[in-house]
Amino acid sequence: MANVQRRHPVCVPKCERHRATFSSWYIVLMSRERRRIKAKADLQRLEDGYIALLTDALRECKGGTWGLFGANDTVYERAGYRKSKSPARTAVLEAGEEINRERESLGLDPYVWHERFLAFSRRTHRDNALGEPKLAAELAMELTEAGVLETSV
Repeated sequence: MANVQRRHPVCVPKCERHRATFSSWYIVLMSRERRRIKAKADLQRLEDGYIALLTDALRECKGGTWGLFGANDTVYERAGYRKSKSPARTAVLEAGEEINRERESLGLDPYVWHERFLAFSRRTHRDNALGEPKLAAELAMELTEAGVLETSV
């Protein structure tokens, strides 16, 4: 017994006894790493799509189309009308929620630009709040200053 050399999983290349254990553990670890890398690439693709979607919606809103920030939604609800939300608003909200679900599954904080969009949406429900075209211009300016957009919308 004294002449037997003990080897452990760290010396796997030299240790036949632990080779199978190490290789299955290594495969699990590498497949987990590949999934994480793939998930991060998918998240980056979703975030790029969100910025493109938000840019188009901001451009449309700056042109005078209201509804992106939901400024009139409460007015319609109080009056009893069943007006659907702006298609651009719905698309931006759904894309942002999908990004936040992905980020949560990766253990990351919520997406900053979706949180900013939601903050701007909350600003429209106060008395004497800026109109939606001005809010769109302000958010576009923030995106440009942060370097997310090349030029202002």
